[in-house]
Amino acid sequence: MMRYYFFVCILLTTLSVVNGIPLNKRATLFMPCNSTIPTLDITINPDPPIPGKTSTFKLKGNFEDYAVTGSLLGVLFVNPKTLDYVNDPNAKYVQNLCIIASCPVISLDIDVVVPIPKVGMPADIIVGVTDAYGTKIHACAVSVPIGSPALKFLKDKTFSE
Repeated sequence: MMRYYFFVCILLTTLSVVNGIPLNKRATLFMPCNSTIPTLDITINPDPPIPGKTSTFKLKGNFEDYAVTGSLLGVLFVNPKTLDYVNDPNAKYVQNLCIIASCPVISLDIDVVVPIPKVGMPADIIVGVTDAYGTKIHACAVSVPIGSPALKFLKDKTFSE
C-alpha cells in the first residue's frame, strides 16, 4: 500500500510541475530603437518566426515627417554576437514603401510578408522605415533589449546598403 502512495505522490508532483511549464514560446517583443525616433508597433505571425518560412509582420506607427516616394521599409536579421547580418540571403528584406502604402504617408497600418532566414536564427530583428538613401529613419523598432550592443548596428548600417 505504501508503494502506491509514493507512486501517486510522485505522479501528482510530476503532473503539477509539467502543468506549470508554459507551452507557448516567448513572443518576439519589439522595443524602441531610441528615444528620438518614433517607434513602430510590430506583431509577427507565426511568432517566433520559423527559419526558412515566411512570417507576416503587422506594422503600425506614426512618423514625424511624411515618408515620400522612394522611402524604404527594411526588416533586418542581425546576429546578436557579431552585430552583422546573419549569413543568409534573406537576412535583409528591403522594399519600396510606396509599393506597399500610398505615398506620401505619415502613418502605417500594414501587413508585410517577410521571408525568414534559414540560418542564423534566432536573430535580433530590426524593422524600420527610412528615406530613399537610408539616412533618415522615420520610425523603427528592434527585438533586442534597450541598451543592447545590437543597437549600435543602427548607427553603422543603413537599409539601402
